[in-house]
Amino acid sequence: MYRLTFLFFLLVFALAVRGQSVISGVVSNEAGQPLPGVMVRVYAQGGSQVLAFGQTNKTGHYRLEVKPTEAASLTVRYAHLSYKTVEAQLPNAAAHHDVQLTERVVSLKAATARAPHIRQRGDTITYSVAALKGKADRNIEDVIRRIPGIEVDKSGQIKYQGESINRFYIEGLNLLKGNYGLATRNIRPDDVLSVSVLENHQPRKVLRDIELSKHAALNLTLKQSALRRPVGYVVGGAGAADGGTLRGLGEAYVMRFAQKHQSIYTLKGNNFADDYAAENRDFLQNAAASPAAQLLSDTPFGSSSVEPLRHRDNLSLMGNFRTLRAFTPERTLTLSGRYVYNGSDFAQSRRSDYFGLATPLTIQEDIANTLHSHRIDLAVDYERNEPTQFLTERLAVQTFLRRNTHTLSPGGIDQRLRQTDLNLTNTFGWTHRSGRRLAFLDVRSALSTTPEAQLTARRTAPDTLMLHQRLTGLSASTSVSTRFLLQLGEAARYGSISVGAVATGRYDRFTSDESVVPSSRDNDVDLAALDLTLAPRYEVEWLGLHWRLDLPLTHYLRNYRDRSAHTHHLLNRPYAAPTLTLYCRIGASLLTWTSGRSTTMGKVRDWATAPIFQTYRYRSAPGLGSTTISHDTFSRFEMMWRDVYAARTFTATAQYARSEEGSMQSSDIDAQGREQSAQVATHRPYHNWLATARTTIHSFPIHTNFALGLRYTGSAAPLLRQSAFYTLLQHNFRVELLTNTRLWHSLFQIDLNLHAQRALRRMDGTRTTLDQSGATLDLSFDPDNHWEATLGGDLRRTEVQPGRHLNIFFLDGRARYKQKRWEVELRVRNLAGARSYTLRSYVQADVYTYTYRLRPAEALLSLRWNL
Repeated sequence: MYRLTFLFFLLVFALAVRGQSVISGVVSNEAGQPLPGVMVRVYAQGGSQVLAFGQTNKTGHYRLEVKPTEAASLTVRYAHLSYKTVEAQLPNAAAHHDVQLTERVVSLKAATARAPHIRQRGDTITYSVAALKGKADRNIEDVIRRIPGIEVDKSGQIKYQGESINRFYIEGLNLLKGNYGLATRNIRPDDVLSVSVLENHQPRKVLRDIELSKHAALNLTLKQSALRRPVGYVVGGAGAADGGTLRGLGEAYVMRFAQKHQSIYTLKGNNFADDYAAENRDFLQNAAASPAAQLLSDTPFGSSSVEPLRHRDNLSLMGNFRTLRAFTPERTLTLSGRYVYNGSDFAQSRRSDYFGLATPLTIQEDIANTLHSHRIDLAVDYERNEPTQFLTERLAVQTFLRRNTHTLSPGGIDQRLRQTDLNLTNTFGWTHRSGRRLAFLDVRSALSTTPEAQLTARRTAPDTLMLHQRLTGLSASTSVSTRFLLQLGEAARYGSISVGAVATGRYDRFTSDESVVPSSRDNDVDLAALDLTLAPRYEVEWLGLHWRLDLPLTHYLRNYRDRSAHTHHLLNRPYAAPTLTLYCRIGASLLTWTSGRSTTMGKVRDWATAPIFQTYRYRSAPGLGSTTISHDTFSRFEMMWRDVYAARTFTATAQYARSEEGSMQSSDIDAQGREQSAQVATHRPYHNWLATARTTIHSFPIHTNFALGLRYTGSAAPLLRQSAFYTLLQHNFRVELLTNTRLWHSLFQIDLNLHAQRALRRMDGTRTTLDQSGATLDLSFDPDNHWEATLGGDLRRTEVQPGRHLNIFFLDGRARYKQKRWEVELRVRNLAGARSYTLRSYVQADVYTYTYRLRPAEALLSLRWNL
């Protein structure tokens, strides 16, 4: 395969540098500034057949190879939505032609109505917040959801055209890093003038006309009234739940934005089920973790698809500060810190139906859960982002503590988890550009430790210790990468060649011991690794296509050691991971096709063969006692289309992936429901399919936003249960429809969300399905600038038994009165009095049915003062 890929690369390169007639040049505006994204088409004089087409790059350059024609001259047409179309007559020969475009003056009545709402300059699309916001919107996230192509999930993560954004700026500065939920969930729409979408955004200015990015960024432009003075709010409230339990809320959020200084300070607490997770999640940074950090779950007996506010009695506290100092527009220093405490109590029952046993087995458990977690983060960031040089340095410390208790009946079992994790990371990045040459150096060091993760289980009557397990983990790593890039020809006429080198050294250690169960064994394994990667890349634009070929080769030098058994294994061999990517722009559409092969190397836990308890009756062996190597082959096609001024977008994705591993997980269950999993050496492939489509439309004249999403995932995977092999086929379908509209000058605002999904499972000749659907409807009434009332309904329909469905309905409401800077608000939840919720889910071959006790009806009255 590698030879074929190399020959294909040579053929592409040979064709790229060959051409009968080449037309190139630069397109600029009246001020002489280069214009990216200008569509250039070449025709034979007097003809209609397109001989060549393409777009200008970020520096305004274009280069087209024209098909041979007998015409004496050629017509070259330059078109852009924001500028007048220009035509030029050129001889049928190689030519260099620069052109200057004049800004288009929109005079059509329909276009005049839209122009104030949307503006486009190159890859930047700016939306007026005044045209998008509704009176019932509480934060800027509600407005961002209505931007065409934008999708905001429940966690607060923002995607544009199906891809996660890579930056969230406020006034052009990167205060938030990846923690942008702190802004989107708190900044008021009344303080924001516009939201800009920066398409194909390259965060490093030094790479903006060299490396293509599929990701977008967002930028908030604030109103003058919100600049250079403190803006925010202070709110306090009290209430009660059905049964007399008291509820409380206290929050303070202050931000200040100036030309050279930005700050955000937050202090919040409540037991009214307000979730602060989105405000404290970093959507861009992947935190380091020790080998023991993620083995034990907070919810080992299952989690609900219903939002935690419905069934968890909470106490949540958070304090957060972020401050940025801009020494120059390109040089910034950011300090940040936060403390988060989450405490919650909830009750659930779980019914487990196991498949593949000689006698059907069902286990019923009732669990009372108490969860406590503490988190402390501190970080300092320095960044220098200039057109010729990029420099960044980040130092971060994170501490995480968990203290959980699960009380089960029948049986009177008390299970407890005590765990502490500490992570320290340092990241350094440097890029330098000199003419057509670039040099890169990136260094990332991390130290992660889990001093102790202790899991115990005790039977209360009689008082008997059933389980006492202790895990520890340590991970220390340093990665150094460098890359050199050379552009071939003027304005990268013949593309660019880059060579990257990465050296990663790491040491991991994992231990476990269990002191009560007689058959238990201990684990004590470690890994010393040095991975060396050489990554050549060739990129070229030809015939309207952007070609990128990656040929990384990684040499793995690893020493796995089982310290308790006094054995070790040395791995010393290379693996290649070729990838070919094609980008094609056709008008307002971007098509992407990626195909390649990769290798994933096993971790230190592959050598831990002693089972690890996840719960008092379920244990799993992390490894086989040998290195697990996974070979993955994939092919992915993506399409993105958008019409800026019509406010319409469409995205579609199709993907197939095949994985080959040398091991698989087996599962055995005894008559008492004690389950044990282990890794078994075998060669069986895994297949995965994915297909998605999503379209959004925003109509400014009727103030309506519409989105339709379709998603399909499928897999074919081997399964080993009770020493018998099965093939498990799974298909999941989901459709979602969202619409938001404002009627009669925003007197009413309607938000509707409809969704339905079906899970289909086939195994050993059996076929089962699981259907779920739901709808949410929020109706807001805003008679004037003082009063606002909202009533929200949430209907869930789930299949609790084959052919039997259960409906549950939640009804919430709120009323708000505003007078200048003061707001009084009454919030009520669960007015319908729903007390339990049941759902089913598949876990491999088994079916789990969960029932959760819901929070009672409750109300909270709060007073808010806006700064």
